[in-house]
Amino acid sequence: FSTLGSALRTFALKGREHLELDNENARAIIMEEIRLRYAQDKEQEGIFTCDIDLYKPSSSLNNSMLLLCGLDLQQQRHSCRPSNDLQLFDDTDTDKRSDLRAALFLRSIASCSREFHRRFVHSSKAAGRTPMFDELLSFNTTEVADELTVAVGQLQTTRLQELGTEIDLRGRNNYLCSLPKRQRKIEIVLDAEGTRFLVTDRTDLVLVIDPAELYIARVNATKQNRCRVLTAVMIQSIIACATESDTLHIVCECGDEHKWSFVISGRLSLRFPTAAAAASAKETLDKHLAALHRLSSLDAMHIFDQMLELSDFHSSA
Repeated sequence: FSTLGSALRTFALKGREHLELDNENARAIIMEEIRLRYAQDKEQEGIFTCDIDLYKPSSSLNNSMLLLCGLDLQQQRHSCRPSNDLQLFDDTDTDKRSDLRAALFLRSIASCSREFHRRFVHSSKAAGRTPMFDELLSFNTTEVADELTVAVGQLQTTRLQELGTEIDLRGRNNYLCSLPKRQRKIEIVLDAEGTRFLVTDRTDLVLVIDPAELYIARVNATKQNRCRVLTAVMIQSIIACATESDTLHIVCECGDEHKWSFVISGRLSLRFPTAAAAASAKETLDKHLAALHRLSSLDAMHIFDQMLELSDFHSSA
């Protein structure tokens, strides 16, 4: 416990230093590493877990050396390792990425060992050893991502509205729009049955911008303040946005789920009635992006504060 606490402190301080010197790049690395480490739980929606059994420091570096901070990074970068093994270090890592990855790796171990310590202390007065007692004191190697990990990794814990769902526009930032005239028609698949909807530059659309997601929907001519979702995008996946006269261009990260949506090769373009309306939509989007950026910066620093607390706990346990 003491050695783990010491190692965690070493890399937590290194991580804070990287964050202070190059905040944007360090945050991007941390977010990427968290997304690689934590997977959506198959049984519980919105829960992400990390199985630390899947991660090893290196084929030629044992756990004792890691915990003692005996890390010869240069040697590890040039060593040969099987490509199908999830390693702590790889040939493309920089010192910054190695330090941040090591900090997250040790944090996962420390989180599991603290949980084990809690169960051990709670059960220390139990009378006799039973099979249930042995199971109770087994070391659980699955770490559940806490709220801080979810926030820093920007893990998606809530479902977007399903395509074809009707949503209410009241109390939401929304802007009438359409496809750019030069863009060809788009065919949207609304459900698993293959129901399709054809969108052209004459289709009346509305862009709905919420704090965490945006929707492109079809205006409902018969129901006021109601519209039908045709595309849903998480705000956190947006990389950049810009206006060109009355057109708003958005670049975002997207997967196969956007194959039949307005997002084509990570790009999305919408035309508004006026250039002022396009600028207003961009301003709202920029505001939500800036808010997420500020929260992410604060949370990234807090994750290292949490590591130092974990370190103190292990050093004194």
